[in-house]
Amino acid sequence: MYKKSDKRGFTMAEMLVCLTIISVIATILVPTLGRIKPHKEKTMFKKTYQIAERVIYELVNDPELYPTTDINAGFDNVKEVEYNGEKYGAKLDLAASCGQYEEGTPAYNTCANNAQATSDSKGREKFCQLFGLKVNTLENVARCDMDPDFVIKDFKQYRDLVGMTNLVYDKYKPTFTTTDGVEWYLPCTNFEPDQKKLYHPIFVDVNGPKPPNHSDDYINEPSTPVDKCTDDMQAQIDRFVILVRADGKMEVPGVCARAYLQDMSLMHKAK
Repeated sequence: MYKKSDKRGFTMAEMLVCLTIISVIATILVPTLGRIKPHKEKTMFKKTYQIAERVIYELVNDPELYPTTDINAGFDNVKEVEYNGEKYGAKLDLAASCGQYEEGTPAYNTCANNAQATSDSKGREKFCQLFGLKVNTLENVARCDMDPDFVIKDFKQYRDLVGMTNLVYDKYKPTFTTTDGVEWYLPCTNFEPDQKKLYHPIFVDVNGPKPPNHSDDYINEPSTPVDKCTDDMQAQIDRFVILVRADGKMEVPGVCARAYLQDMSLMHKAK
């Protein structure tokens, strides 16, 4: 004989009330959730910065590539080194280059000047070329031809980077493009051994040639609040600047770049 249960289920009216409440909540949330999507430029810049941070740390702390001397302690050591069977950096051997000429003659002097110029050029390319070997690029060889005079002495000069940024993208082709589509523009410099605290800019376009092609040009001192990076600015920015010194110290001058690095969220509201 079966016992009648005292348990009671939901009535039809209660079920209808629950469904009505769920539909109201869905009506409110779905449009909001639909406007929230991953912020591609923010995600790509954080990834790009992390790559630069890793490569710079590896290079500046590699005693084989950048040995410490009484004069040099970082990227300012541009002397020739060997990496993966290839040589990078400056080497001046006048005996080997100009030994066929008598020292002091016009021919010898011309040869010596040319050898010095070649050595200086290779020294300026060392950081750029070694950096390119540490990342996955579409090109086999890095294009290292950016003007070595692009340097920043302190944060007060950050505003000068606005015009400089436009000049770089207009005048030069990317040093290399990584497999994720980011275009990198690396400095061709010897990092001025006598001025170790100068910053040298690395320019990156995280969106490649695609629009908006606009720089993070709201540049100010580090004290500028990162909340100055508005949603409107974020929607327009895909080009950033990363600064590096001879000792490997890095800075980002753009307000949005600094906001991205401080912000753990990678989401934003689409308009």
